[in-house]
Amino acid sequence: MGSSVLIGQVLDRKTNALGALLLSGFLLLSINPLWIWDLGFKLSFLATFALLVTSPFIEKKLDFLPPKLAGMIAVPIAVSIWTSPLIMYFFHSFSFYLIPFNILATPLIMLLVVGGIISAVFILIIPNLGILIAKILFWPLQILLQSAQQIPQLKLSAFAVGQISLVTLIIIYSILVTIWLNKRFHKYWHIGALIIIGLIIIPIIYKNITLLKITVLEGNKVPITVMQNRGKVTLINVGSETDIKHTLSPFLSQQGINKINTVIITNNQDELSLSIIKKKIKINSIIDLFDNKEFNNSHQVIEEDSTIIKAMNRESGIIKWQIKDKYWLWIDGQKLDPQSISVHLNHGLDVLLWSGKKLSSDWIKLLKKYQPKILIISTNYLPSFIKTKLNQENLKWYWIERDGAIQWIPNQGIKPLFNNQEEDS
Repeated sequence: MGSSVLIGQVLDRKTNALGALLLSGFLLLSINPLWIWDLGFKLSFLATFALLVTSPFIEKKLDFLPPKLAGMIAVPIAVSIWTSPLIMYFFHSFSFYLIPFNILATPLIMLLVVGGIISAVFILIIPNLGILIAKILFWPLQILLQSAQQIPQLKLSAFAVGQISLVTLIIIYSILVTIWLNKRFHKYWHIGALIIIGLIIIPIIYKNITLLKITVLEGNKVPITVMQNRGKVTLINVGSETDIKHTLSPFLSQQGINKINTVIITNNQDELSLSIIKKKIKINSIIDLFDNKEFNNSHQVIEEDSTIIKAMNRESGIIKWQIKDKYWLWIDGQKLDPQSISVHLNHGLDVLLWSGKKLSSDWIKLLKKYQPKILIISTNYLPSFIKTKLNQENLKWYWIERDGAIQWIPNQGIKPLFNNQEEDS
């Protein structure tokens, strides 16, 4: 679609360039209507649109700078204004370094583009000279690539904004279009910017003040539990490197979580996972419930506001926590047999989270005896006869491998996360 901009520049008429952009978009969609759902197509269209309608406006505001420098600054700002809402809608995050990096990278990109053209020409005329120029360009290319790779490692490189609703996205773009179409609104652009920022930030603040939620995510070895209690976030287990990349990090971004107050690890955790999660998000404190130096003779107790967490057994994974008036118990079935766990069970347990390789009939007999109100199972394989027994014993159960992440919200109870998201939307 960038060709439409070139057409406009050749004709020196903005309306022609904009018309060419709309025409190219129409023709591309005529060839393949499914591109309307393609994120790359949308971002490409918006980026080109921004170059036409917003970049000139920003350049005028930067008239105190040299024209070339003003253009280098205006282009990434304009593109970010029109593409960031869509990026936040799909990826639930915003990078504070995006605009500065693009501004600083522009000279290198221009050098590489011009140098690449010169190198290609000389390869046809004087091959050795063309190859030499290409080798020289290798170093600025490496600088650009290395810089791009380092950006995600910086703090605030991806600020989580949470799940933006489709209605909010439409309102944001309506504000942008209104400012663009009405010249009298141009001088009030800062008011529009404040409204857009408010539409994004206010829901995050509201969630931090009011939200009470527990989410159990699938982990490679043990389940990952995220407790959100009015702005305080507690994490039990961080999972493997794969869990962090594909499960935990996307969930934290989707929830708008930029800080974890307490990470509670078990003896299943390794240092590599901790080092990875530390780079991705701010963590106030890390507690090892099964640290021999810290564990007292009875149990380890942690209190986070209205959340009380107890490690009931040093040798294996038995953790009990209370949030509001609900009592949860996590049992690591890989290290325990049903008989040894009975001392920690009692009637009236609200939620029992069981994880392990195999849920046997002996475990079901024990569960039948104590009848937890909800049973959440985290295991890779659950045989059909075990499912039948669970149903026969009238146990209300969820299997994370089948149902996906499980979430508890007051007044809604426990449901698969996907169902809760459908209701929220």
